[in-house]
Amino acid sequence: MADPISITSGLVALTAFAFQFSKTLYQVVQSFKSSRKAIRELKEVLETLDGVLQSLHQAAGDSDADLTRSLEAPDQ
Repeated sequence: MADPISITSGLVALTAFAFQFSKTLYQVVQSFKSSRKAIRELKEVLETLDGVLQSLHQAAGDSDADLTRSLEAPDQ
């Protein structure tokens, strides 16, 4: 029969390992969530920039255009 103290110490070590692993896994999952949010925000900023650049491109072809209006963010 196995020694109860060695079984208990093995279970404590296994529990500590499992706890540390689950904590690390939680942090990894949280970093993925924040990354998705950052990517979504970057996409929105790039879409706005694209709209401004399209307005400037159109205004560049029109010599009478008011370029200050072209530099404003388009309505979304």
